[in-house]
Amino acid sequence: MLASEYGVRLSFHPHVGTAVELEPQIDRLLADTVIDLCFDTGHHAFWGQDPLAYMKKVWGRIAYMHLKNVDAAVRQRVLDRQLTIAASYGAGVMAPLPDGAVDIQAIMVFLEAKSFDGPVVVEQDIAENAAETPLQLAKRNLEYVRAIA
Repeated sequence: MLASEYGVRLSFHPHVGTAVELEPQIDRLLADTVIDLCFDTGHHAFWGQDPLAYMKKVWGRIAYMHLKNVDAAVRQRVLDRQLTIAASYGAGVMAPLPDGAVDIQAIMVFLEAKSFDGPVVVEQDIAENAAETPLQLAKRNLEYVRAIA
């Protein structure tokens, strides 16, 4: 593969609202390709899937991490078909790292135990009614990661 000749690992980002977002779809992608994952904890948890359990299952194929969290109450409204995926973002489905359903600390402990040396990006989508500015949210997420690292 041309990418590997240049030391580049191809990574696919399973994402809410796309053709590859559920575990069976990700499993098929991994089985049918040599592409690795840009694993996103929030997008994985969006459908009630367990990010940490899946990370353990596919560990050798994770090249890149997105740390993101999900608000369980907003997610449930999507699962109950009371809110569309698109509208859920404005409603704050992607919560700040310390506030969501994903155990970010357990994810960090796992990454540390595995000596993960790939890129890790903290992502934060902003709710329409967010009480904090993007800068305040970024600082809070950073403080949280530093406190648990």
